[in-house]
Amino acid sequence: MTTLFELGQIEVSAAALAALQASGVVLPELLQKHQTGDWHAEGEVAQRRNEFSARHGLLVAGEYPLPAQGSLLIVTAQDRSRTCVLLPDEYQYVEVGLVEGYARWAGHYDVSKNPLIAVEEPVMDELLTTTAFQTALDVGVGTGRHALRLAGRDAQVVGCDLSREMLQVARDKRDANGVALALVQATGEVGFPFPAGHFDLVVCALVLSHVTNLRACLQEFARVQPPTGLCLISDFHPEAIAARWRTSWQDPDRLYRLPNQPHRREDYLDGLQAAGYRLRQVFDLKVSDVPAGFFPPEMVAVHGSKGLCLIIAAERAA
Repeated sequence: MTTLFELGQIEVSAAALAALQASGVVLPELLQKHQTGDWHAEGEVAQRRNEFSARHGLLVAGEYPLPAQGSLLIVTAQDRSRTCVLLPDEYQYVEVGLVEGYARWAGHYDVSKNPLIAVEEPVMDELLTTTAFQTALDVGVGTGRHALRLAGRDAQVVGCDLSREMLQVARDKRDANGVALALVQATGEVGFPFPAGHFDLVVCALVLSHVTNLRACLQEFARVQPPTGLCLISDFHPEAIAARWRTSWQDPDRLYRLPNQPHRREDYLDGLQAAGYRLRQVFDLKVSDVPAGFFPPEMVAVHGSKGLCLIIAAERAA
C-alpha cells in the first residue's frame, strides 16, 4: 500500500501502550492504517478531512477503536517530524499567555501553514511594494517576514516585538540575509523608545487582536509618525474572534490557544481617526479568499463569508 506521508519520530504514551497491550492490538498495524489513509472507522467526514490534510501538508489526526477499551488517537505533525500515539483524553488544550505562547511558537512559526498569513501577505505585500518611505517601524515584527523585505529597500527599518524568542529568529534571518535591520524588544502599549515623528511608515501585522488597550497603541503609532506618514495594519478579523475563533497552533499532542481581545471593526477605524489618521483603504478578507489547501471545502461552504483578516491603510493627517 502507498504511504501518504512520513510519520517522523513516533512517541507512544504509557497509557496508550497499556491500552494496546490490554487489547492485543499491534501498533504497527494501526500506524500503517494511519499512514496509508485508512480512516474509515471515524466516519465519512473524518475520512474526507484527513484526506485533505494529508494531501495539503496539514496535521493528520486519526482515532482508532480498540476491542478491549476505548480508542487510540494517532496524530502526525504538520511538518511530519513527529507522530504521537495517545488516549483521546490525553490530548491537551493549553491556554497560554502572549509571552509563553510566542516563546513556544517561535521555532515553528515560519514552517506552520497559517491561513491567516496566506490571505494577508499578498495584500500587504502589494501595499508595501507601492509605498515609498525612508524610515519604517514594524510593530510586532515576529520572525521578520515583513521587516526583512522592507530592509532590502535601502531604508532605515526597525522591528520591535514583545517576544525575545521571536526576535531571535528574526535576528538569525537578518544575519543570514545580510541586511540592515534594527530589532528592539518593545510594545506600543508600554510606549516605544523612539522620538516623535521618526517613521514615515508604520506596519503592524497580526498583533492588535492581542492588545488590551487598542487606542493607546494607535495613539503611540501616531506619535512616532510625521504628517502624511502611512500606517498599515493587518489583524485577525473581529468577525472571526466574535465567533470564538482563536489564535492557535497545534503540536501532535496538544493545541495551544493565545488570548484574543474582542475588538470590533469600528474600534480599529474609530481609533485610527481619533489618533489623527485618515483612512485610505480597508480590506475585509474572508475565509473564501484563502488560497486552496488551507481549509476543507465543507468548511469554506459553511464559513466562507466570515471575515478572517482585516487590513487598513491610514495616512497621518497633516
